[in-house]
Amino acid sequence: MRRGCLKSLCTVAMLVSAACSSDGTAVSPTVEVPDRSEATNIGSQQSSLVDCSNTDEGFIRQTLIVLYGRHAHSKAEVQMLVTAVKASSRADVLRQLMRSPEYLEHWSQTLQDFMSFNRFGERVNDACATSTLSSIDTRLAAHVRDNQPLGQAYESPWTTVDLYGSALLLDDLSPLYLTTPFATLGSRVIDADDDNDERAFRRLYGSLFQQNYLGRRMDCLRCHNSEFSVTPDTTYPLPGLVEAAVFGESAGRASLDLQGVFRVHGVLALEFRPDNPGLDKWEYAPGVSPWGMAPDCGQFKAPEQIEPDPLGYEAFLVESLGPTASIWDLEEKLRTGFETLRGQDVPVDGDGHVSGDVALAWMASTELANKVWTHVSGHPLVAPHNFPRNIAQRDLLLELTQAFTRNGFSLQSLLIAVLTQATLNTRPIGECDSEMAYTLPALFNPWTEDKETVEEQPNGLSDIVIRHPPSVLLRAAASAMQWSHPNILSLYEKLEAEGLVDEAGEEPVLVAELARLETDLGIFVSDAEIGFRGSSFRESLAWEHALGSCRAPWQVRADGDHPDDFIDMITSERPDATFYELTLELKDRLLASTNTSTEELQLIERLAGLPLDSVVPEKDANRALRRLCIAWLSSPDFQLGGMPVQESTASNSEVYVSTTQGVCDAYAAFWDGPVPGCN
Repeated sequence: MRRGCLKSLCTVAMLVSAACSSDGTAVSPTVEVPDRSEATNIGSQQSSLVDCSNTDEGFIRQTLIVLYGRHAHSKAEVQMLVTAVKASSRADVLRQLMRSPEYLEHWSQTLQDFMSFNRFGERVNDACATSTLSSIDTRLAAHVRDNQPLGQAYESPWTTVDLYGSALLLDDLSPLYLTTPFATLGSRVIDADDDNDERAFRRLYGSLFQQNYLGRRMDCLRCHNSEFSVTPDTTYPLPGLVEAAVFGESAGRASLDLQGVFRVHGVLALEFRPDNPGLDKWEYAPGVSPWGMAPDCGQFKAPEQIEPDPLGYEAFLVESLGPTASIWDLEEKLRTGFETLRGQDVPVDGDGHVSGDVALAWMASTELANKVWTHVSGHPLVAPHNFPRNIAQRDLLLELTQAFTRNGFSLQSLLIAVLTQATLNTRPIGECDSEMAYTLPALFNPWTEDKETVEEQPNGLSDIVIRHPPSVLLRAAASAMQWSHPNILSLYEKLEAEGLVDEAGEEPVLVAELARLETDLGIFVSDAEIGFRGSSFRESLAWEHALGSCRAPWQVRADGDHPDDFIDMITSERPDATFYELTLELKDRLLASTNTSTEELQLIERLAGLPLDSVVPEKDANRALRRLCIAWLSSPDFQLGGMPVQESTASNSEVYVSTTQGVCDAYAAFWDGPVPGCN
């Protein structure tokens, strides 16, 4: 069975940057966590040192980029939230921040990326990417969770975007796992007669399911699974023989057995319309819409109408599903699994066995926990064989998964558990610079445990420093500069409404350019361009080319000009301000800081080409500020996470635009109760 197995080799690329100092105290998460007494308690190795935990200010700055996909917009915003932390706790402030529409918008898009929703190319389900409901509340997600797909339909047709917003408001992600297979399959509006084409799409959907739900690769399971591994000293599975429960054997089975669940032919209700204009010859035929989903999101044949697989396969998932297997069977097993797992850990008997339905839900929960941690920290908790490589990684992955399942599949509880981890909130200060060189558990780079020098086997402070996800960086730049958020589908709809899309539906140049920019930056765009995380020559050139003028290339008017943005606003509204004052406005907006050293001021003046103490014409000031803008957008302070904060909330200068009152008014719109530090 294990003959021919090869050890997986992994190359780990680390982004290391010099760190500056800060101080403060850490607050433990309030979500329930497991006992990790047998393993290295994360962060415990720091107990004998000077307090090296992150300051409240550093915590807030890290939190905003994770929850909202943007940096703090001003030091006033940071200061207000620091006051809120001191008045309650970090976990309480996190819960308040997750009431904001910014959280819903950012994490709706992030979760769709996790689930591989294409935004460009052939498999774009654009009809399901636009909201059809007048308002979003918790009722839709609760309806999907509490009803069978062919039971009572929801009160109004809904789309994927509607459900993601509703599930985030309900703080229960289980409805997303029940509906995503239907939305994924519904993205293929064609029913070709070629059997090879059918097989190709089954392989694709089966691969996406393994990637996004199971966190397993069938070709790896014969060597590494929850029952055994050819590298037992570097493979630490979570409890439960989940592979045996799902595939029938721990070593997995033929991929074709799983792929039969994702058959397209005979499951999607489609019809050919040769008279249609353009390339859209196929349309959905009358069928059934699960839970009352909008018809354009996908029409399906009812389970009793599905005939035996024309390719002759009998699918297997948890059990043999026979020749009529389809995503209806998958939904039934996922529903049972999530209902059973809700509010608890995976139930495992004395021999490690677990029911197949529960194993599906547990594996999906574990995979999400790993993806959220990776999104925040930049490093996965599993090695290339899809299992933790050491005890510290295993225990943290278990802790995060339990925070998710015990709290009703709550993304908020999972994010609180991640953002309050002591290891993520460790920063060097003073003597910590030398004493904490290598004292962190090997969570970020598990390969350091192979170092010959014992002192270098743990992780070091530089392992925490990472480049923010490319989608976050682009969103953060747009948010700071008051540009529209880059969204391929929204841009297409806007141009289509303006009559700039031809009858064949070809993507306009702006849409194609935005797709290329996101691809070059490493953002997930489609199955063909899955993205990457990190800094590269390709990414750096794309960032410089697109934002070198500090303008949004995806936001161009018909006359070729750009709408006004933050720089236009401050230069027009403050005609009597010195260039120094305008510079502080921009730095505060981009980096939430107005502290400047003499050396920095000299560099600013040289780059801008204007004297700081002068009042210059609006046009000249605008042009000079854009040169400073791209410098700051490309700086470590903007691009990198995990670095300590360079200043306290105290500042040596005040700004005109971002006032404390303005920040208070914005947060009062969603804060539950009085906003601390505000009148």
